[in-house]
Amino acid sequence: MPMILETDRLVLRQWTVDDAEDGLTIFGDAEVMHFLHRPPLQTVEEVRNLLETRPIAHYREHGFSFWAVVEKATGRVIGSCGLKYLENGPLIEVGYHLACATWGKGYATEAATASVRHGFDTMQLQRIWGVVDPLNFASQRVLEKCGLTYQGMGHYYNHEVRVYAVDRPATN
Repeated sequence: MPMILETDRLVLRQWTVDDAEDGLTIFGDAEVMHFLHRPPLQTVEEVRNLLETRPIAHYREHGFSFWAVVEKATGRVIGSCGLKYLENGPLIEVGYHLACATWGKGYATEAATASVRHGFDTMQLQRIWGVVDPLNFASQRVLEKCGLTYQGMGHYYNHEVRVYAVDRPATN
């Protein structure tokens, strides 16, 4: 599968249905799904369906999406990160979901920062958004480390969320 982005420790690439087993360790975990306000998935087949209907379909339609995050050291898919339309557009958001076993290692910040840079450098976006549950303090810190700043409260994905954004850096 072609690589989309590479960092020191990670590769971000398009999801495939063959990633469903690794995906179950992410999307089947109640802690990961808690702030997404969705129940954890129970089977590899449910994950395969999620991958086909969300990131794979979004990538096919728009040429970008949340991508599989692969840890270089192990070759395993440890999460999902990238850019996608926020509730079907027109705004584009950065987002990430990582396996609990990888929390606290800086992977979310590393992957999200690379995604934001890709959005500005390759996709030529003018602004990138982020939304996060008001109680998800760790995710708020990730967005801030990626350069996004708090804009206020908003209503997305049927929930009140904190809204963040970052504008394309000015070039001289």
